[in-house]
Amino acid sequence: GSGSGPTLNAVPASSGGWINDPTVLPITLVATDPDGVSEARYNWNSAASSTVGTTYTNNQEIDPIEGSNNLYLWGRDSLGTQSTAGPFGLYQVDSVSPGIVSNIQSTPASPTTDTTPSWSWNAASDPAPSSGIASYSLALYKNGSLHATPAPVTSTSWQQPDYGTGTFTLYVYAGDTAGNNGPTGS
Repeated sequence: GSGSGPTLNAVPASSGGWINDPTVLPITLVATDPDGVSEARYNWNSAASSTVGTTYTNNQEIDPIEGSNNLYLWGRDSLGTQSTAGPFGLYQVDSVSPGIVSNIQSTPASPTTDTTPSWSWNAASDPAPSSGIASYSLALYKNGSLHATPAPVTSTSWQQPDYGTGTFTLYVYAGDTAGNNGPTGS
């Protein structure tokens, strides 16, 4: 007010890291002015202005968009005074699951009498917007039944404890930083 232009804000000011569902973090856009707000706009990743961005009203909620993005605001009060705010962010959304884990192998190779083989696999891909692979979850089957679910690992290998003799199959899937899980490989 008083010729200073609207007060503009985005709440929350960031996603606080990667999320996998944009609807769980609505962003409230604020545009207030004692003289009244005649127009307000928001824009992703570049400045908003009188001609750039999407119009909004005070306390309107929007969802963050896929990827790693900044939010910019612009407003004009009823006296014609303009103001800008931002960048707000980062708002980071990754709703894309990692790829399948492949080439899961034991060392020594199966069949073996070694009761503590080492397992390894090829890293899973994490397609764009790629929050990054956080860990691999494991399920070890012995003679066709679930035998163990070890703690997730961050590497592409795992050392099997001595579970005695039998036929073992290891199932592995990747999880990304945003919390998406990929398909299971074996």
